[in-house]
Amino acid sequence: MKLVYIIENGNRHKKIGVTSNIQKRMAQLNTAISTGIRSVIISDFTPNAYALEKQLHEANKEQRLNGEWFREIVDFCDVEFSYLEQKFLKNKDFFFMFQSEHLEKLALNEHLQGNDFRLLLILFGCLDFDNYISITQKQLSAVTKMSQPKISNSLGRLEEQGVLTKEKKGNSNVYRLNPSYAWKGKISEFQKDEKERKQQAISQAKIIQLKQKMAAAEAPKTSPEDEPKPPAEDTPKPSSD
Repeated sequence: MKLVYIIENGNRHKKIGVTSNIQKRMAQLNTAISTGIRSVIISDFTPNAYALEKQLHEANKEQRLNGEWFREIVDFCDVEFSYLEQKFLKNKDFFFMFQSEHLEKLALNEHLQGNDFRLLLILFGCLDFDNYISITQKQLSAVTKMSQPKISNSLGRLEEQGVLTKEKKGNSNVYRLNPSYAWKGKISEFQKDEKERKQQAISQAKIIQLKQKMAAAEAPKTSPEDEPKPPAEDTPKPSSD
């Protein structure tokens, strides 16, 4: 049997389709859709999935962009849908890891040692929502059997390499995993966080450029008279016959 799915891409356009393997189909679409997938809702598996898909297409034809893509879904035809995460991942502890150049750089980072990667795997295991890490060095030492000085050194190296950041949460300083590597939480929160990080990077770049311009403007200008002159050559004396 198959189910009916509706996905929303980064442009908020909707696609109505049918599949028997929703995870495989989402992986295919996530690769094919340049703007990414924002959300997925699915029906139950049903023997009349194609009939339901056709009914949904017809009911929303005025919103059709092309093929199976629609500007908006205004009529769900009494089909009961549920969010993919709620249906397949309910009561399961998980986070998303992104396959990108960042993971390869992490694996090939010569500044990180074996204990650093070992500690990082432990941190993955206790990752909290929005990538905060709520575990003390004493607890990490008990779990890994590493001394607290070694724990501190590893955390320092991971922070230096941009894998972790130290942030203020309430009255305490906590570590947070760089969202470029993985994310735990709602996709909408990740997109919001990603937008804020890009804006911060742009602001920092502008500040650096401004400081460079100010430094160049304040630098003393040399006039031609101030420039060092080459040493005068000795005038050759006339030879006497």
